[in-house]
Order: sequence, then C-alpha cells, then structure tokens
Amino acid sequence: MTLEFTSGAISSDKTPEVARFVGAGEDGGWVLSWLPGRRLDRALAVHGMVLDEILSDPTLVDDEVALEMAAVRAAELGLTLEGAVALLCLRVVDRLLRPSIVSAA
Repeated sequence: MTLEFTSGAISSDKTPEVARFVGAGEDGGWVLSWLPGRRLDRALAVHGMVLDEILSDPTLVDDEVALEMAAVRAAELGLTLEGAVALLCLRVVDRLLRPSIVSAA
C-alpha cells in the first residue's frame, strides 16, 4: 500500500478514491471522494485514505489486526467500520452504474 501526496491531493495505488484539498488558507480543508460534504484536516484525510486502502485489499479480509486498524481509523472519522464499508461499497456501485463517456473519434 502506498499513498501519494501532493499539495492538493492524496491518492493510492490500491483504490480509485482520493482526498482533495479544497478552499484556501484557514478556510481550506480536505475532502474524501467517498465521504463528500465533510471537510477534514490533513491527518483525518490520511486516516480516511488508509482506511480505504485496508478495506480495498482482498488479502486483508481475514487479517484481524488490519480490520482492527480499519475500525480505529473509521472511529477517528466518526464512523463505524460497517458504515465505512457501506459508503465505500456505494462508491463502487456508483462507478459501475455511471454511464461511460464515449469520446468522438
């Protein structure tokens, strides 16, 4: 798992979700693509991305330590682990059902 940091985004090599910096100065904050409508500080945005990475890795499905870490990260965001899983599942469904944009060639 690897998070990539830029001044305006935090992305992952395990998931299509992203955290983006919005606003400017003291009015700025981070928004997770899978948790829209909530402005977070950078630390919470990182927690959200790590949580998503853990839940997106099928090799960790039976890893009790990883699931415990995921539950802690979810709680830091004010969510239950089950709630975070549901939100991320909705994002997957949204991506699958979103009409593809066909470019004119």
